Amino acid sequence: KQSDILTEKTVDFLVKRDLYDNAMNVLLASRKALKNNSLYTYLIASLYYRQGKVELAIDEILAHLNNFPEELENVKNGFQNNLSTDKDFDLLETKLYERVQQDPNDITFNELLLWLNLQKKNFSKAFTQAKAIDKRYRSQGAKLIEVGKIAFDNRDFESALKFYEYVIKEFSDGVNYPIARRELILSKEELVKSTYPIDTLKI
Repeated sequence: KQSDILTEKTVDFLVKRDLYDNAMNVLLASRKALKNNSLYTYLIASLYYRQGKVELAIDEILAHLNNFPEELENVKNGFQNNLSTDKDFDLLETKLYERVQQDPNDITFNELLLWLNLQKKNFSKAFTQAKAIDKRYRSQGAKLIEVGKIAFDNRDFESALKFYEYVIKEFSDGVNYPIARRELILSKEELVKSTYPIDTLKI
């Protein structure tokens, strides 16, 4: 712990003088000496962000998340605070799809990808992650209803319908079936009300 404090003080000293490469070298050397590649993840990522090396920062954070899935909420907050352009978020999306394809059973990256698609209001893509998460936790459509309501609140009624229709089809005997039916009717009603000219047949 004493060596950690010394390392962090040294890095802080160097960062205040814009000596980012030197600070990075200190952190990497400390990692190597302590034989622990999980140390200083957030410090290293912050240095990469300062240097405009967004891809390296993302790789650093995702590697950390792979080892410490309980850090998911911290990782979300970090990306929210540090990724600022569509290009940055697109890069994160690409990295996450690669991770999901490598290990479809690792639900942590599915959850992060769902969060990202919700940030981008891409409910069509969010549907795939919501299904995977719902299946993993055997929540009988609860996750799909949750995301469907987010789509509804964002007035993407067609996407909301997709979520509710899936729950109705796949969990006709489940506890969430009546909820999905009710939300489906509300979504159809709002879709009709927001479409011009009004289709009396749909009403």
